[in-house]
Amino acid sequence: MSDTSNTPGSNPFEALEREWLARSAAPRTHRLVALVVRLPRADRRGSSRRFLPQSAALSIDGGLEGDRWAVERREDLGDAREVTPTFADRQLTVMELRSIECISAGRDLFGHLALELPGDNLVVDFDLSTTNLPIGARFTVGGATLEVTAPPHLGCKKFEARYGPTALAWVNSPSGRERRLRGLNARVITPAVVSVGALVGHPR
Repeated sequence: MSDTSNTPGSNPFEALEREWLARSAAPRTHRLVALVVRLPRADRRGSSRRFLPQSAALSIDGGLEGDRWAVERREDLGDAREVTPTFADRQLTVMELRSIECISAGRDLFGHLALELPGDNLVVDFDLSTTNLPIGARFTVGGATLEVTAPPHLGCKKFEARYGPTALAWVNSPSGRERRLRGLNARVITPAVVSVGALVGHPR
């Protein structure tokens, strides 16, 4: 969604809220919408390409297999990973479809959203709020079990560049954090191969 904060008579923050509430009232499918894999890059300066496979393995050691995110998160922590397992707390990032729908400018000619643009590993049609999924809560994606970890997943400068300052302020606001509009961090508890369309929910 392009930022419209300078449009006369408009309040884009409130517009995002209204759209979110309207989408929240609609029936949900509780399914995995997309798997986003970030391919390796030749050097630290270049941007990396992303693709959306129909299925992928979620593993305890590697997160989303074949993806660069978990590796780079470990690299960014440097020697800290020798004394603390916090890198495992950022093994996967998960974002809710409704958030992407609200902040995106729209759909392409084929009716598709750019689900890979936020950069999260899993896009789900499921309530990620702190009420539904407090820290330490577990949820299932197909045959895999994931656990919500403590580090918050917040919008950054890259997010602002993609969606504008209003969207950044919206996802990082107190209510945005409570609803986890930018998503959450998770780790894999039970590994499995998961496919787009898999059911997402609480463990039985």
